[in-house]
Amino acid sequence: GIFNYFKRGFFDPPPDYYYRPLALAIDHSELRLKAKHYEAHCLNSELETDLMYDYLKNFVKTMDKRPYFAFCMVSVLTHDISNYASYADAPAERILTELEKVGALNNSAVVIFSDHGIRYGEIRETYIGKFEERMPFMYIYFPKWFLNKYPNAEKSLSINQHRLITLFDIHSTMKHLLNFNNYIVEETNELGLSLLNEIPESRTCEEASISKHFCPCNAFTEVSIDDPVVVLASQAIVKHINELLYQNIEACETLELEGIKDARKSQANEELLKDKGYVSEHGYQFIVLSPKITPLSEYQITLSVQPGGGIFEGTVRYDPNNDITSLMDISRINQYGSQSWCIDSPKLKLYCYCKQQIG
Repeated sequence: GIFNYFKRGFFDPPPDYYYRPLALAIDHSELRLKAKHYEAHCLNSELETDLMYDYLKNFVKTMDKRPYFAFCMVSVLTHDISNYASYADAPAERILTELEKVGALNNSAVVIFSDHGIRYGEIRETYIGKFEERMPFMYIYFPKWFLNKYPNAEKSLSINQHRLITLFDIHSTMKHLLNFNNYIVEETNELGLSLLNEIPESRTCEEASISKHFCPCNAFTEVSIDDPVVVLASQAIVKHINELLYQNIEACETLELEGIKDARKSQANEELLKDKGYVSEHGYQFIVLSPKITPLSEYQITLSVQPGGGIFEGTVRYDPNNDITSLMDISRINQYGSQSWCIDSPKLKLYCYCKQQIG
């Protein structure tokens, strides 16, 4: 999606074997176009997920004992309907069984992961839904002989199950495997840490390159939606959305705050208060700090707008000394369907409600 969704993609295929041309052919095939909504993931009697796994299996068998890297992203089942996850169980079992039969699990590291959790739907509007989005699952498999040969790596992997990790760490782990005996931790421009080494228990979201908005470690307490600061922060969120949409003002409606659904507050940590200055992730505001000021507070607010009924979750930092709000990030947590058909920007599609609606 990061390279292809409303983007040009690649002129030359990035890997040696590329599934995307087949995926596009499937998406435009008569079988797909004629399918009913609940049949959209099938080609006749076969799940598209099975086709992808067959492609992966054939690739692995073809490579045989040659070193390879394979990346298979299966999102079609659960992207829009979470309950369809149950349809992925049997295909996942089959592909893992097939990989074991051909011996691939004895000479490969396997990572089964999700890039994010549930982003839309009713559960996403609950408190637990915040964590569902921010804490996707991850399973890592290494052959038994590897773990027996490198007990320190096995120990680190076991410990790291209970540490804060990200996909950046998977990237660093793969780099570690490529140069296993001579791996040196890079001090600069390295966002991740190898999972074959122990991750510090004290690791923070900032150290793990996780933005404040998506940090699952923040301790929030519920506050009244009528709190003046909450109202001020909510208005700042809607104002910023409209500023983003201004370049498309002829196509997109100006949004208005409909209501505040939920508000939670977190105190900024002590380390932050020692800094001389702070610039939000996207540079929206600059707040000057001093050692003796009143601590800043972070508010995470869920609100709805009109027209369109969009529901957004925004994280805002509030400076009580100067009555300044600093917007950190915004997520849309309900689906927008074809509401934003009139623009192509993947980011702005989250916010735009087209003046001319279709369907």
